[in-house]
Amino acid sequence: MRHKERPRHDKISAANLTPVPPEVISVPGIKEFPLTLECRALYREEQESERLPDEIKRKFYTVETHDHIAFYGEIKAAYIIE
Repeated sequence: MRHKERPRHDKISAANLTPVPPEVISVPGIKEFPLTLECRALYREEQESERLPDEIKRKFYTVETHDHIAFYGEIKAAYIIE
């Protein structure tokens, strides 16, 4: 099942963060979070939110967004942004 396309929103600028060019993949790092793991997604699996324990839903999911997707990936680069 594909999600509806969402409008593009520059979350990096909205959060006053500084993008840094990546070394390997096409997604920028964030200067304010120097530990950087560049990953390639190998597999994604939609999770059934109704199967989450109630305690976890209360603690981490204050709004139902239907964005319960687990990604499995391969780390392509790891470094500290200085």
